[in-house]
Amino acid sequence: MTTEQSPHDHLAEDEAAPRAAPARSALDPAERARLEAIIAARQREIVTLHRISELGLREQPLEQILPAVVEEVSACTGFPIVAIEFYDAARQVMTFAAATGIPLSPDPAGLAVPVDQTLSGLVARSGQALTETQAQARPEYAAETLRQLGVQTFVCVPMRVTGCVIGTLALAHPETAPTDESLLRLAGSLANVIAILVARKQAEARSADTERQLRVILDKLAAGVVLMDADGRYLFVNERAAASFGLTPAEVVGKSLAEVLPPAVAQAYLERNRRFIAARDFAEYERTFDLVVGTRTFFIADQVLADAQGQGYALLSSSIDITMRTQAEAALRLSEERFAKTFYGSPVALSISRLDDSTIVAANQKFLDLYDYPEAEVIGRTTIDLHIFTSQEDCRDIVTRLLAQGSGATTEMVTRTRAGEERMVELSIETITIDGITHLLSARHDITARKQAEAALHQGLEELQRSNADLEQFAYVASHDLQEPLRAVTGMVQLLQQRYGGQLDARADEYIGLAVEAAARMQALINDLLTFSRLQRRAQPFAPITLENVLTSAQANLQVAIAESGAVITHDLLPTVRADAVQLTQLFQNLLGNALKFRAEEAPRIHVSATRRERAWCLAVRDNGIGIAPDYFERIFVIFQRLHPRRAYPGTGIGLALCKKIVEHHGGQIWVESHLGHGATFFFTIPDRSAP
Repeated sequence: MTTEQSPHDHLAEDEAAPRAAPARSALDPAERARLEAIIAARQREIVTLHRISELGLREQPLEQILPAVVEEVSACTGFPIVAIEFYDAARQVMTFAAATGIPLSPDPAGLAVPVDQTLSGLVARSGQALTETQAQARPEYAAETLRQLGVQTFVCVPMRVTGCVIGTLALAHPETAPTDESLLRLAGSLANVIAILVARKQAEARSADTERQLRVILDKLAAGVVLMDADGRYLFVNERAAASFGLTPAEVVGKSLAEVLPPAVAQAYLERNRRFIAARDFAEYERTFDLVVGTRTFFIADQVLADAQGQGYALLSSSIDITMRTQAEAALRLSEERFAKTFYGSPVALSISRLDDSTIVAANQKFLDLYDYPEAEVIGRTTIDLHIFTSQEDCRDIVTRLLAQGSGATTEMVTRTRAGEERMVELSIETITIDGITHLLSARHDITARKQAEAALHQGLEELQRSNADLEQFAYVASHDLQEPLRAVTGMVQLLQQRYGGQLDARADEYIGLAVEAAARMQALINDLLTFSRLQRRAQPFAPITLENVLTSAQANLQVAIAESGAVITHDLLPTVRADAVQLTQLFQNLLGNALKFRAEEAPRIHVSATRRERAWCLAVRDNGIGIAPDYFERIFVIFQRLHPRRAYPGTGIGLALCKKIVEHHGGQIWVESHLGHGATFFFTIPDRSAP
């Protein structure tokens, strides 16, 4: 392994040598040749880096550029086999992106291989460069592929973006080639440039996908959307807006207002839009146009887009064709017409009530749905009558405060539905005049779900912070404040026992023995506490594991106890699950150890089985031991809870607590079924994360 350096460090180091040459009287031929070779190598490197950078500027997708990149790397380094692989940390796989010099069929591009089966996976996981000679001698890392390719020398460096490994660059040679620092620096420089190219191309692809998705969304909108600059030229038009002119978006974009609208209308709009953009204004209005498709009336919302300096540069307009609605409402007065367009179609719960007595005169469907009332029971009554608000005084205070704060002011408050269910809403009000009478237009946004989520999140964060703080404090106390003094006490008591054992009276020897035993017991308790507290922090990512292998490992750890007790351990066919292998080994070891410890007079017989339950596997560990009384089924899983005297059965009482924590960490449950004197069966579930 070698530590990566900046791709330009070696340039400064090697360029220093030629500049120092004038201080000598003359250079011997060998030194001159060495310097010329260094300069030539640096020139090749710079040219290659430049060419790779140019490849990244092409208007081509990444998969079409990378084959040319690996050819450039091969030509620069002299290694005939070059491969670029991407690292998926979440899935723990390496995916071939491009390669040259690999005579394999089919083409390996796109092939995904687990990280623990390739040398490049080792580099990606560790983040350190790797050089190997006699590479075929590593059978644990894809030796068959290396033998097929006849590889003798292998160099692999990580590709990083903002400190994170995104892949590897691998060089291979059929002969034993030198792998000095200069080669690693060169490979590192190439990897850095390639990583930047990959990141840029991936970002471009994501941006293009986002742009395509946005365009599809805009084209599917029921509203027409237009983006226009200050000179009246169309920058963007969706399908619905273009259809209003009887054109397609491609036929409108790039044209000016004068090329789409009648000259007089176009000039008036151009002057209005320029003033609008300069003032960074916002407006919603209705306008009727004589278009190719006929006379149409639109509801339009205009908004100015500003740059980083706050200067307006474009006008974004959205329009909804309301021609049919305006024709149907032609008999209504203008105020009623405008009210209907905004009020009844609003996605916000709206109501209108008289200011003097709070009587509701209108409510939209969203309001009725929010409080679960039919319209007939709402009109003519107040929110106090409907029990939406419980206090008339509180209601008046809220209205007075919001009116004093002016337009746009909001407040959060609790309201109640017809069934008495509390709903948290964000309330805003505006005064409007209808038939000369002042009314309140009230808007209510239901924020109940948001508030509940915020409260749950806040509570969870607080609990997590408290738990983490307690755990960190405990680990510190256990490892520093308790361990060291205890070791000192234990050492002194043991020394006292060694030096004066048998020299004092029997009672003194007994006291010393009790002190040694207590110190050892305290040490065991502290060690078990540390194990319990570190369980979560040292957990490994879940990966597919075979439970038969895990059970075998647990038995190997207990082989002495198994042999001494004459135990017979059997098992059914066990499944493969995604889990932490170390923790499940500890789980089986604790359950088997309990069965061996709490055995009856006959030799222990232990059987492990597995059954499928919905989306999980249920494992069972059954023994023929002394059993457990039902009263203690819950207590045995509490830390340091013991059911038997210490001298009868040694231990601290933490084993089953560890089992419970491991199972819950995996998203499962653990329980026991037993009758005193008739053995016990411990059940636990492991979710099947491979299930669809």
